[in-house]
Amino acid sequence: MIKTKSRMPLDRLSLLRAKYTAQLRAKKSELVALEQKLALIDELESESVSLGESETNSKNGHYSGMNLTNAVLDAVNESTVKLTVGAVKKRLLTSGWIPKGKNFHITVAKTLQRLHEQGKLETDLRSGKRIYWKTEKPPRYELVATG
Repeated sequence: MIKTKSRMPLDRLSLLRAKYTAQLRAKKSELVALEQKLALIDELESESVSLGESETNSKNGHYSGMNLTNAVLDAVNESTVKLTVGAVKKRLLTSGWIPKGKNFHITVAKTLQRLHEQGKLETDLRSGKRIYWKTEKPPRYELVATG
């Protein structure tokens, strides 16, 4: 009988552990599902912005008629805050830029990366997200000897 009483709490602890482990798995599953829903909402928002633009806005927007590199650089340089790739993309879409392909987010990311490599933008990784801002470097001047 003593053995049964000493085993009883261990059995209960095992049951509790199993119960809480199952609850934890369920919550993790819910968390993954919610993260996927948020990603879908972001994608739909981006798509609705580009599809919902009026003809006037797309023809007369700030970035209409600009090449992508100049538009991206201008969007970052005119911002007073540091921007993520998604924020730059949103600024372009809401100001008249019309994407020409499916992977606009990737195109903007690569353009920002190239502008950083050229020394035209600064970048850093914060909380797992790449952010960009205008460079504070003075322009380079070449000295030309005249005779």
